[in-house]
Amino acid sequence: MNWTKNRLTGIAGIVIAIVYMIMAMNIKQPPGMTQDILGSRSFPVLAGVVMLISSIIIFLNKKSSEDEEQFGKSELSVLFPYILMVVIYIILLPILGTMISTILFMYFTMDRMSKGVWWRNIVLSVSITLVFWLLFVVVLKVQLPTGLLGVI
Repeated sequence: MNWTKNRLTGIAGIVIAIVYMIMAMNIKQPPGMTQDILGSRSFPVLAGVVMLISSIIIFLNKKSSEDEEQFGKSELSVLFPYILMVVIYIILLPILGTMISTILFMYFTMDRMSKGVWWRNIVLSVSITLVFWLLFVVVLKVQLPTGLLGVI
């Protein structure tokens, strides 16, 4: 089998979707929820199914070897820092809370993509995090990890 970018992306997506759906199925239903079979896990399971179907389509996408580049070490070296940043973000999220860890994650991700514009990256990471916080906490009334801040 040729390890093209589509095949590798499809396999990674399938694995992530399966792990995600297993985790989504373990979400506990709030007491008194009897009307909906899935309950609070409906949307996460639906997102996992869509991710799984999309990954299978990407994996099965028939392109000739000439049309698609092979996946090599140079692509992995570009991808690895982002994977590492996501892992660090997941670890720091319960410790530092949503606000601090998301601002740091977004800043370092944007800094890696656009060098030399540090002030814009700070403004964007704080602004976008604040908008998401307002949307989830204030509008949708969703509890997010507070971490060190304890209040936010």
